[in-house]
Amino acid sequence: MSNIIQFPRTKAANNNKRNSIEAMEQARVHYEAVASEAMDGVALALTTNGYHPLKEKKMLKDMGVIMNMIVAMMYRIDGEIHFLQEPMDEIHDVIKYVKQINDKKRTEILTDDE
Repeated sequence: MSNIIQFPRTKAANNNKRNSIEAMEQARVHYEAVASEAMDGVALALTTNGYHPLKEKKMLKDMGVIMNMIVAMMYRIDGEIHFLQEPMDEIHDVIKYVKQINDKKRTEILTDDE
């Protein structure tokens, strides 16, 4: 049994919590705005090269994933946790592994030609 008496929260504590929630909301809006701007650039580059990301459902879905990954990246840089950071690390490791395999195969092919 604890001897600690729980006092009611003060108005200042409630204000701090409210300010914290407001700050988190402002950060979320900022991250999403920056990610949206980045995705506008990606969409422009794709369109310029003959792809139509806004007309293709699968491409639009993939762009949504990429946008959320951009948000997760900014959270990470700012020291915040985002649920996509761990899967992004796993994807990075898979890409790195596949690249090593491809580089090894490429080296073997070049060596066999000699």
